[in-house]
Order: sequence, then C-alpha cells, then structure tokens
Amino acid sequence: MKYVRITYRSLLAAIAVYLLWPPSAQELPETSLESVLNRPVSDKAEVVIEFDPGNGYMPGTLPPTATGKLEGFLNVVKAFEARFPDTAVRFRQSSTGREWLVTQLSGGTAPDILNTNVENVWQDVHKGWYVPLDRFLDAPHPFVETEQPGSESWWDLFIYQAISRGKAAPDGKMYNLTYDMVETGILYNNTVLSLLGVSFPTTWSEMIAILGRIQENPFYKLAQDHSIVFPDDASGLADASKQYERPSLQMAFEQEGVLFPRTMPEWNTFRIIAERQTTIPMLTNEGSIADWGTDLLFDQLYYGILPGIDLKKDPIREQYLQGYLDWDEICFLNGKGFFTARDPRYRELYRILKEWRKYWNRTLSGGDQRGGIDLYKEFITQRGVFMWGTSGLVNRLQNDPDLAFDWQISYLPRFEAPEGVLDLLVDDYLATLPAEVNRPPVTFSSEMGRMSVDDFLRKVDQTSFPLPISPNTALYASGVEMCVIGGAATQYVVTNSAYNDTGDPSTSRKLQRVIQLLQFASLPEQADKVVNENPVNIPNVKGVPLTRGMAPFAEILERRYTTTKWMFTFDNRYNQVYRRMLLLYLEDGITLDEFMEWQTDNLSAAVQTIIRRKNLSFEGFEDQWMALEPVRNDMSGIPESE
Repeated sequence: MKYVRITYRSLLAAIAVYLLWPPSAQELPETSLESVLNRPVSDKAEVVIEFDPGNGYMPGTLPPTATGKLEGFLNVVKAFEARFPDTAVRFRQSSTGREWLVTQLSGGTAPDILNTNVENVWQDVHKGWYVPLDRFLDAPHPFVETEQPGSESWWDLFIYQAISRGKAAPDGKMYNLTYDMVETGILYNNTVLSLLGVSFPTTWSEMIAILGRIQENPFYKLAQDHSIVFPDDASGLADASKQYERPSLQMAFEQEGVLFPRTMPEWNTFRIIAERQTTIPMLTNEGSIADWGTDLLFDQLYYGILPGIDLKKDPIREQYLQGYLDWDEICFLNGKGFFTARDPRYRELYRILKEWRKYWNRTLSGGDQRGGIDLYKEFITQRGVFMWGTSGLVNRLQNDPDLAFDWQISYLPRFEAPEGVLDLLVDDYLATLPAEVNRPPVTFSSEMGRMSVDDFLRKVDQTSFPLPISPNTALYASGVEMCVIGGAATQYVVTNSAYNDTGDPSTSRKLQRVIQLLQFASLPEQADKVVNENPVNIPNVKGVPLTRGMAPFAEILERRYTTTKWMFTFDNRYNQVYRRMLLLYLEDGITLDEFMEWQTDNLSAAVQTIIRRKNLSFEGFEDQWMALEPVRNDMSGIPESE
C-alpha cells in the first residue's frame, strides 16, 4: 500500500505539472499577448520592422474599457504584410517612462516606430534620434486614389489640422504623426443640475455659483429637516408625489432652490446625495490641474495680449496655431518680466486656481492605489457631481451597469473681466468692494490710492501691499471661450533605428517601408479597425466613423488651440518641481507669495537650461519687441521692465 500511495501521489503531481505547464507558442491563440510579441518572421522577409503601437492599441491586451482582447493593429499588420510579402512586422511593448525612452534611443535599440508625445521628442530633436516626417507628409499618399483626401498630400487625410500640424517642433520640423485625438471635458451629473433647476454654466462665475450650491448640499438639509418618504420603485411614485401637496414642504423646496423629484432617477439621486452631508462639487487631480488647468487659465489671461507679445510667426504653423508661444518666445518674454512674480497676469492665474481648489476633492495626489481616490468611482456613485476627465471615460460610462443617473459632457466656461475695473483709481476701486473683501492687511499710501488698479498691480510689490480682489473674478480675462487643451493622443514617431540598414535616411529601403506602414495604417478602413475597436479616442483620419458618445468631444476639438503648453516647453526637472510646488501651494503648505517666488526661480533656471542645451537664438526678437511697443502701450497687465 505504501508503494501504491507513492505512485498515486507521483501521478497526481505529474498531472498537476502537465496542467500548469505553460502552453507553447503554437498552442496559444493568435490574439494572446505572448503570441503577438513572438510572431514568427517569414523566411521571405527582407525588411523587419519593429513597431510599438502604444499601450492603448497593443494587440493581445485587454484594456478595462474593451469587450475583448485587442486585435485591430494585428489585423492591420497582417494586411500590410500580405501587400508587402518581403516585409515582417514585430510588435514591441515599450515602457512609457522617459528613462526607458532615452536609454533605448541613445543605445540605438529603440523600435522603428513608437508612440510617444511631443514633450518627450521636442527635448531631444537636436540629438538625431527621430526622423523628420515633413517630406512624407507633404507628398501624396501612395495608397490613396486620385481626388480622395490624401491624394495630393498625406496631410490632407487628417481631420484636425491645427492640432496635427501644431505638433511641429520649435525647430520647424514635424516628428510626431497624430493618429487619433483625446480631449478633456467636464462630465457632469445632469440629474443633479436638473433638480437644482440650472443648466450647465456658460461663464466662470456661474460655474462657481453652481459648485457652491452643490457644496452646501441642500438635498441633505431638506432630508434632515423634513420627513421625506422615498419611493422604492416606480409603483410608489404617485404616493411620493403627494408629499409635495404639503405647503411646508413646498416652501422648503422653494427656499432651497430645489425642484421636487418626479422620476425614479431623480428620486434615486436625491436620496443618494441626501444621505451624505458632504458632496464633492468637482472631481479632479493634481496632474490635470498642473497640466490642463495651468494652460487653460493661462490662455484665458494672456490670449488678449498676444498681438503685443507674439514675436515669431511661422508661415506654415501660424495659420493653424494662431499665435502659439514657442519655447524661444517664452524664454525671451521671461527676460522681459513675463511669467514672474512681477507679472500680474501670472499671479492672477494661481490666485484663481487656489480659489477654485476649495470645490475639488480633498486629496489631489495619486490614484486610489497610491493613497488617492478613484475619481471614476466617486462619479458613478454620485459622490461627486462634476468630473474633469477625458474622452477615454465615455465607453466605460456607457457600458457601466451601475450608472443610475443622466450624465452629460461639456467644457469649462469662459472668464468675464469686470468692465472698467483696471482703469479705476485704487481708492475708488476699494470703495466698490464688499466689506468682507475690502480688508487690506496693510494701509496704502495716498500715492498708491491715486494709481490705477492696473498700474498698482504692475508696479507695486503684491507681497508687501496685496490688493484685495473679489473671489472668482479675473481682472485680466481676455473674454474668449476656453480653447482646446486636449488634442493629440496616439503620436507615432520614427526613430533612427528605421534606417539602420544603411545608416543614411536618404538611401534606406527600410525607412521607406516603415513610412509605408504608417501610411497604410492611416487609411480610413485600417484606422477604423484600430481606433474604434476600443473607442476611447476620437479618430483623426477622414472617413473613420465617430462612435457613440464622442460627438461632444469632437465639437470641443473644433475650438482654437491653446496659447502654449507649459508641460511641453521645458525639461522634466522643471515639470517635476512645478508639480510638487503647485500641489504644496494648493494644499496650503505655502502661501501665494512663497509659491510665486519658487515658480519664478524654477522658471528662470529652466530658461537658462534650455537656452544652453538648445543653443537658442533670439535673432530678430528684440527688433520685433520694439516694433510691437505701440500695440502694448494700449494693453493692460504688461509687467514693468526692471
């Protein structure tokens, strides 16, 4: 029996090993990630292309928004290989970190095509790591029929020209091919707004007023002060409605500005929010504010003075970007006092951010796995009412079985500057302020009182003599609608590995085939397989249909492009210091004055670094600056020169 037991156990162990032994590549399904990454190379292949499609489109993976493992780009590659039997494509799964990127590129081991954003590429264009795509984009698309989009120029195949062409690096060359688009937006609980009797705001002050009402949570107050019976299902709606016949309840709802619920979704939302004393008006995080928030507020405050400070107009990019400030312009303007503690617009940007911050979730740093909160979960459970998110959330929301309210998509509203305030004398301005605002911590001299508000903000040290400003106003607002701040999502670059067959781009057969793969993937019938398989981005190729729920984001993308992208301008050190200090400021760790001092020094160091590394030339800038002086003389908020 002893030997029988030993034999039996050995047999069980052998069976277990057999069952747990990983299958061979031949046994794995073609759509598994292992099979995708280990696709065999045909003996006929004379050209082998290494391709990193990016995490969002890597075949064999299963993103949380997809209904099955991705295979779109696998099918595109198979069709390309069928068209070019002498070519094989290997998929590479790359890291998203800059350290990996720099290591691979400097070592000559990067994939031939990879997905990376311009903020990575622009920093290294002088190193010869990337292939300029201009000559290919300007030429006819070889796979497009005559008189179809792209037949005269590959460029013509793309929908969002301003954003796509706007990705040209400051050296004037195009390295990033924008395959699809991502856009930010405000996803909001429309059921809550309906119960509050309001629509989505059209101005900043309207938005702040709505966020304030949400924060006060009148639903909780009504439920606490009155015995409201909530229906369990549709059969109880009639009895629930009869409660409103009580005059005291009618008066209470009217005083709180809340409409009485009529439908089950309205009742469910009312009950959920009434069960919590606190509700988060707007869900966001530190990354969104440091990136999108900074750029949007910057545009609102600086767009109006672009005619006086836009010093360089690229003949090609200008028609699409309409005044975009490149890194050399930012550096030059910084030397003139812009974007420093002496710049009243720059200070106002961060004052407004801090005022807005009180309506956000308490924790801003990190996701739910790093001590933060899951913004999406907070939204669908109706813990938060507004959520600053992207088009990548739409598919999840539409397929979420737990969603029990009406949600909509809109965009941040514009600022409106109070008319005539900047021209008022300080004494007259102070007299217009409410008592709770007009409490200067210091006494202004009679000379200061006779200065205009604009002169005071430009010439007087706000650390020593801060001028009180009413909350939620923007004295230097440009009065324009919010610009596009999202834009290019998947951005493909061609690395110097693409011509390692000859070492010369002009003679490389491999480079020609690499470009053909990108051209083939940008055909409408091929791009549709990829972008709409897991619809989280907006197509940028003409002829690719727009999937359900993406229309609002496509409309947002029709807006003009932002004035500048701060996170794309300087190096990683600047970005990291900026994000850390901004978060510290927003979390009351330092004052506005202390933050302005930090940021002025951080930007100054970044400017000096980029001038040295890029060997920037400011030739002609001073002449153009002087030529625009008459224009600036009629503008407010221009910092005083030292």
